[in-house]
Amino acid sequence: MITSPLPQYGTLYRYKPQTKASNVLWSSVSAQQRIHFCINLVLLLMVWLLLNTFDISLAQSTSSESTIKSTVKATSAPITEQITPTPTPAFMFIWPISGSISTPFSDNHNGIDIIKPSDSNIMAAGDGIVEFSGCRDNGYGCYIIIDHNNGYKTLYAHMAFLFKQAGELVRQGEVIGLMGATGNATTTHLHFAVLENDLHIDPLSMLP
Repeated sequence: MITSPLPQYGTLYRYKPQTKASNVLWSSVSAQQRIHFCINLVLLLMVWLLLNTFDISLAQSTSSESTIKSTVKATSAPITEQITPTPTPAFMFIWPISGSISTPFSDNHNGIDIIKPSDSNIMAAGDGIVEFSGCRDNGYGCYIIIDHNNGYKTLYAHMAFLFKQAGELVRQGEVIGLMGATGNATTTHLHFAVLENDLHIDPLSMLP
């Protein structure tokens, strides 16, 4: 008969709690290494703070530079003499030339014809900028159009000489040319027209 030794009971085993790996690793590091680690951590934190501060400063600098450029661009635009729009009640213009009216305004005639001896000075009826100055084969011959910067324009046709060029500033009463008979004209006269929003109106409604 084979007998097996009985297991030994009653042996005491003491429980040993397991230590976390992080604690083991940290405890295994020397004091000098711990100091170096802390120093490196502090340096990394300082670098991170400096980079963030630099980004904020750079953004603010870029914004300020853009604002300055916009301001400089706005203030460095060429300064040109401005035309103050002439008020628009009746009688806003002056007569461009004195004389008698040979042909009044009508549905078939978009202005008034003023007769006077040749080589008479033609004056600007109001302040404005010369929109057109030249001679064309459209019936007007040599003529000038002045934009008065308020929705109104004046046209001076059949002129013998043009004293102003497109883009020039003119003042009310300033001589812009001489009366003639260019274009579809049988006698020396001035064809004077007034446009309101590019539509012809009776010039007499705007003259004293």
